Amino acid sequence: MRDMANKSIILILVLFMFFGCIEEPINCGNGICEYYEGENIGSCQADCKGEPIITSAKIVGEPVFQPKFGDLWFNTWADDDNVYASWGDGTGRMNCLPTVIPIENTCPMSAPCGNFDACPFQTLFCNQVDCQECYESCNVSDAGLVVMSGNAPYFDNCQDKCIVSVDVPSGIPVDFLRNQGDRNDKPSSLLFYNGTLYWAGHSPAESPEFGYIAYSNDYGKTWTEVENSPWAGDSVFKILMFINMGKDYELNEDGYVYAFGIGSEIDWHERKVYLARVPKTSIANYNAYEYYTGLENEEPVWSGNQDDAEAVEGIETFLIASSMYHEGTGRYVFLTALPDGGLFEAPNPWGPWTKIASLFESGDNPSWKEGAYMPGVISKDTGSDYFYFTAAGAVLGERDRYRMHIGKIVLETE
Repeated sequence: MRDMANKSIILILVLFMFFGCIEEPINCGNGICEYYEGENIGSCQADCKGEPIITSAKIVGEPVFQPKFGDLWFNTWADDDNVYASWGDGTGRMNCLPTVIPIENTCPMSAPCGNFDACPFQTLFCNQVDCQECYESCNVSDAGLVVMSGNAPYFDNCQDKCIVSVDVPSGIPVDFLRNQGDRNDKPSSLLFYNGTLYWAGHSPAESPEFGYIAYSNDYGKTWTEVENSPWAGDSVFKILMFINMGKDYELNEDGYVYAFGIGSEIDWHERKVYLARVPKTSIANYNAYEYYTGLENEEPVWSGNQDDAEAVEGIETFLIASSMYHEGTGRYVFLTALPDGGLFEAPNPWGPWTKIASLFESGDNPSWKEGAYMPGVISKDTGSDYFYFTAAGAVLGERDRYRMHIGKIVLETE
């Protein structure tokens, strides 16, 4: 009897181990992971429990220069396999003299500046080319769009032929002389989905009064701005940063577009980052947006009122950043720069987020020792442990400011 009782106890324990240790599948945002209390617990914790699986990252190699004058090179991967990238305060090319006033003399040493100091743009340009030559003049646009074909980091080096549109979204040149109006648009992010290119923009530059959505159904040639934006005044969504998810947003599975929000283009002293979502069929409908208000039973809670929004824990930024879903690791990444440059990772848009690297710091990489300005992650041509990004600004010091640079970030995973 004692032997039979012992055998019964052993059988019960075996059955408990087999049936009782398997819990319900856990939704991981982009897939389902079965959670076991056994030898697989480590991998399941990494995949589904929100513990970081990207442990560190570094920039490798030299910057690849593209002949494109400007900054704010945020981008998206469209269904035609091209990458579309924005710019701010530039010309989108390097074969003409940037100017904000009409000039006939194309020699920069004698070009007039008028009553507005246009010379800084010309000085930036002449720091990078041989300005002993004469150049055709071209107007500086506050916001424009280029298309890049080929593969990162060596996209086709076309110049004026790469320009899709200038003065986005209105097509009206900004009055740099400030004789009329105060509209001065800048891009916040781009996203392409189902034949439509979306532009999250803001105006005016630096400390915007409002943010908005514009869209194009002809790959950026013409634009329609969606009126009556709710992101104005004290809104923390005036700078809207779409999370890209592969070509034509095809890596998304839950039917939503996610976007981070901050209240200022630069000098965002609050540093907090907020999150919104919208059905991917309603990106141009402001009323369809919902705002993250925190977690309840480890699930995100959303509100239709942006005043209810709570900051996402674990990430911060001082200026415009960029984000994407990295297919190779199955994680989301968030990249920012200045003052120290941070790369963050998470299993879901709402987190939990972990900072896994400080990039662009002085001495960290000789090629990037002067930092980088508002990097834009590139969702095309990612690998199992790497991705590319665009940057401008302080890269390599004064000589190469206001020019597109493409760099590579390699990820260390556990």
